[in-house]
Amino acid sequence: MTTAATCETGALRRSDVITCIPHLRAFARVLAGDRQRADDLVRETIVQTFTAANRPRVGISLKVRMFTALRRLHYGALRQSLDDAARQPEPPSSKDDGVESDELLRIFGRLRDEQREALILAVASGLSCEEAAEICDCQIDTIRSRVSEARREISGMLRKALLEKINIEILADKDTSESPANAICAA
Repeated sequence: MTTAATCETGALRRSDVITCIPHLRAFARVLAGDRQRADDLVRETIVQTFTAANRPRVGISLKVRMFTALRRLHYGALRQSLDDAARQPEPPSSKDDGVESDELLRIFGRLRDEQREALILAVASGLSCEEAAEICDCQIDTIRSRVSEARREISGMLRKALLEKINIEILADKDTSESPANAICAA
């Protein structure tokens, strides 16, 4: 199946859905912040896709339909948990699996949800801006703007992180050159 494949009546095949799973998992991982919740979202999306009442309509891209369903499930669950007064909001558990050690992932996590979402859909998932806009239920220019803002912010944060690393290394070199042991050796 290509990413542009469309659904035809009675033609929803298991192999077409399976082809979408890696892209869905990546998107769900970005939205949910942890693997378990991402897997749950993908599972729920697949169940919805194969449910007769929710089958994609003729001419609708299967990938777009599944991304849209996953996004709605995620934000629906967020709204429900926010509405539940008895439940305390939980901080994202991004350090559970050790992935957080990568600086780029930390920077990516600092982006606004809308920016991360647009970047994953329009850049990493190979969807067009039109398809991403359809999934996010917004204008194409909004997606383009969010992608542009995200790239600009990532670039700025990477630059800042690099400068901090350079400053730390310079300070570390300065501290070792000024130590009493070095002064004795130099004498």
